[in-house]
Amino acid sequence: MTFEELRSLISDTIFNISLNAQAKVDKDFKKDIDNSIYIISKSFLILDTILNHTDQEKVSDRVFDSQAILWQGGNSLIGSLQLIRQGYTLEPQFLMRYAIENLAMVLSFHTENAELYYQKFNNGDLSGEKCVGEARKLVKQIGPIYGLLSEVTHPSKKTLGYLYMLERKTVLIGGGVTDTTLHRVKMNLAILQFLSNIYWSSSELIFSDYLDKYTFWSKDGDIMKWAPKEEEKDIYERSLSLFQEAISALTQKS
Repeated sequence: MTFEELRSLISDTIFNISLNAQAKVDKDFKKDIDNSIYIISKSFLILDTILNHTDQEKVSDRVFDSQAILWQGGNSLIGSLQLIRQGYTLEPQFLMRYAIENLAMVLSFHTENAELYYQKFNNGDLSGEKCVGEARKLVKQIGPIYGLLSEVTHPSKKTLGYLYMLERKTVLIGGGVTDTTLHRVKMNLAILQFLSNIYWSSSELIFSDYLDKYTFWSKDGDIMKWAPKEEEKDIYERSLSLFQEAISALTQKS
C-alpha cells in the first residue's frame, strides 16, 4: 500500500467509517448508551452543586479541588463513550483508567489519611495510581476495576489481535465495527457503565454534606451507610451484571 492510499484510508476512517460505526453502535446499544449518559449526568449534577454552591465560603479548598478533579474524570468518561460509539477497542479503556485514577485520588482526600494525601497533591507529589489502595478503604469496587483496566491499558501480548477484523480479513486502522466485533463494544460499555455508577455513588459519599438526599446511601448521624434506592437499583444491578460478563469475556479469545 502506498503512502497516498494509507492517507486516504485514514481520512476515510475519520470522516466516514467512524460515523458509520457510530450509527450501528447507537442502534444496537441504544439502551446501554442512554443508561451511561443518565448515570454520568447524575455525577455531574452533584459536581455542579459544589461548583455553583450559593455559599462558596462553606466549600473548602479540598472539596473544591475534589470537584475539579472529578469533573476532569467525568469528561474522560464522556470521551470514552464517544470512542466506544466509533468502534475503538482499547482506547476507551485508556480514558476509563485515567478516570478511575482521578476518582482514587479524590477518595484519598476523604479517608482517615486525608491531610497527608491532600498535602502531597498540593506539593505536586501525588499520582492517582498511588491512591488506589487508600481509595479502596472507602469504595472497595475500585480495586477490581482498576486491575482489569490496568491489564489492557499496558502494552502486552494479551492485547495483540484486538484490531484484526475477521470479516474483512484485515487489520483495523482507527475505529469501526462489524458483526463479529460488536462483543467488544458491549464489553467496553459494560465497563463504562459500572465505572460511571462508581463515580455517581462515590460523588454522593464524598460530597454528602452538601446534598439533601441520596440515591446510594443513607445518613445516620455522621455515618454513611450503603442503602441503594429501589428506583435506581435496576440500573446499578444491570451495570454490575454487564461488568461481571465483561470480566468473563476477557478470559476468552477476543
